[in-house]
Amino acid sequence: MTKTISIISWAIASSVFLWLMTISQQNILPAKPSHEELIQSFVSFTFLLLGGGSSYHIITELFATPFTKKVSKQWKALSIHLTLVMIIFLSVPGVILIFRDYLPPSLGWLLAVLYYMIAHIVSLFLLKKTIIIFKYIKMHV
Repeated sequence: MTKTISIISWAIASSVFLWLMTISQQNILPAKPSHEELIQSFVSFTFLLLGGGSSYHIITELFATPFTKKVSKQWKALSIHLTLVMIIFLSVPGVILIFRDYLPPSLGWLLAVLYYMIAHIVSLFLLKKTIIIFKYIKMHV
């Protein structure tokens, strides 16, 4: 049951993340974009691509990782790590929307990119620990 809940939760949360990222990107480029707008669009697309790739990777790992009573404690730890990562993921489009709507464009994008970089580093640290848990579970089943 824990494995199923983890898979479903991650799939739904990943979908919400990707959806929010696309919403935050609407109406960015005018008919003739400037170089700055093209760079912003590329950076946004890259963030979306990385988020989608990591979401796909985690969901395939969740499907491939067995669940038994013996490793239920590790599955709970895995769920906590994934929840923290998803909270970080979901905060990024929210920050982009807030900065985009309430700050001057260049300052808003600069702060959004800095926030994303910090969030990405923290989430990579958490995902590294998550991969260690995945490996432990696969070795001890």
